[in-house]
Amino acid sequence: MHLKIYLPTSYITIPTSSDHTVSDIVKFILTKQEVPLKYAPLCTILEVRSDNFGYALKHIDKPSTSSQLHFRILAIQLSTPKLDQNFAEILQNQINRLIITRTWITSDEISAKLAAFRCGIDFGKIQESHKNLFLDNILQQYFSADMISNFKVKDLVKNLIGNWQIITQGGMCDTREKAIQNYLEACQSSVRAYGCACFLGKLKKVAEEESDVVVYIGICQNGIIMLNGDGNELGNIKFDELKIEYEVDDPRGIKIISNGENGLLSYQINMGGVGAMKSVLDFIQNAQMGE
Repeated sequence: MHLKIYLPTSYITIPTSSDHTVSDIVKFILTKQEVPLKYAPLCTILEVRSDNFGYALKHIDKPSTSSQLHFRILAIQLSTPKLDQNFAEILQNQINRLIITRTWITSDEISAKLAAFRCGIDFGKIQESHKNLFLDNILQQYFSADMISNFKVKDLVKNLIGNWQIITQGGMCDTREKAIQNYLEACQSSVRAYGCACFLGKLKKVAEEESDVVVYIGICQNGIIMLNGDGNELGNIKFDELKIEYEVDDPRGIKIISNGENGLLSYQINMGGVGAMKSVLDFIQNAQMGE
């Protein structure tokens, strides 16, 4: 059996047998990408099913024709230590996809600054030749579809060039390695959902107070954060203060309960992909990078 597994910017076809585990597949991919295997516990295979949610797999089966397998760095470290360069390459490509698809919510201003860092990664220091029309044709690689729709192309390009010049003058893209490190640090400091696997829901009740707002549930190595549609924090719960109850009569209903220093507080949420969220939560809670 051969499995087609998607990476952030490409795919790989892997020969497998019935005794291969998810860990075996992850290690095979990392070895092919020349990434140290100490990073393997942070990575997994997601099966994106017909409901368009990604399920963290515990074992490998032949996927259905309506699903895809994706390699993911799922337990993203919340700090940016000195990373292996090949691992950092995969990570920055994955993060770029999360930002331009709006999986991680950012303001237009932050998105524009991060796009300039991406140009520094792809092209190095800005040159006069970069100010020609070639950027017009590749904006979709750096901006979300809604930004391209909402702004004039010339304004996006002007903003991109201006931010790129600032990055160049600051010496932040002298080398590709330096540009990637600065990009990751900029993401960590400016993107509230950094490191999170995010699920979209509707917040229906906080404690006993009725609500009806969009909420992003972000699962990270520390616990769960909840963000509104603008990316502002609604709640932040550490794993040791967290309890999740699943509604028996409503497969879309969950209750997130915080029992922290501010006392007991509950959030009632309706969302799709509850099963996918369970699988991701279980993986991230148990992920520990090797030595």
